[in-house]
Amino acid sequence: MKHITTLLVLAVVAFAASTALAYVPPDYPPTGGPGGWEQDTGIVEWIDGAWVPVDGTQVQGWRAGTSWTYFCNGQYVHETTGEVEVKVAEIDLEASVAQYLEARLTKDHMTWFVLKPHRLVDLAELDRDFSFDSIGLEVKSNGQIIIESAPVTNLINTLKAGANPIPVQWALTQGSTPPPLGDDAWAAAGETLAVTIPEDFTHPLMTYKVWNTIHTGKCTSACNYEAFLKLYIVLDEQKSWLIDKIQLPTQPRV
Repeated sequence: MKHITTLLVLAVVAFAASTALAYVPPDYPPTGGPGGWEQDTGIVEWIDGAWVPVDGTQVQGWRAGTSWTYFCNGQYVHETTGEVEVKVAEIDLEASVAQYLEARLTKDHMTWFVLKPHRLVDLAELDRDFSFDSIGLEVKSNGQIIIESAPVTNLINTLKAGANPIPVQWALTQGSTPPPLGDDAWAAAGETLAVTIPEDFTHPLMTYKVWNTIHTGKCTSACNYEAFLKLYIVLDEQKSWLIDKIQLPTQPRV
């Protein structure tokens, strides 16, 4: 099984994503099965109480096999009806449905503003970890999908070379609160985020939270920092014929 990957780029500073409608070239023969494939050009769709011809970009029908002529006075007597019958044909019917993906983010940008980490009572300098209800990710598919990230990177100082980075973690979960620190759901710098979402046969739009944590301390330089999170959605049950039909390139991840 070949997989199709859709790219979402989630950034602390910027986000970009694009989508395109799939186009199925006409006159594309199926593979395997009996020979003599012919495309059916008479496909229609029931729309507003009438059959309307469709152009074959989203659905195609093909027929194959051999033609034959049968002459007889009967083969057998049906044991229940007593009528003479002839079995003239057995027609095989198949369908291959492509996997689709619907995905949306509620927001595409995050910015933290952090004051000096200290305790007001005795002014002790503290290391602190922060997280907040940041971004929602909604996904819908008629097959299993896998959400993977590129390796996580820490927030890097954009002006001061050699300054300590701000440690960052990411998680993708359902629910209204972030996972506890130390939970396996978090991916830190150098690690990858990976979440498998099995198919729900009612195909609802499922909502997840993209959680981010940052760790600041007394040795965090006063400056601006930048990082990106790249998320890839793998269509884990996509049909291999679609790759050829819409001419998807084989290449490294974007």
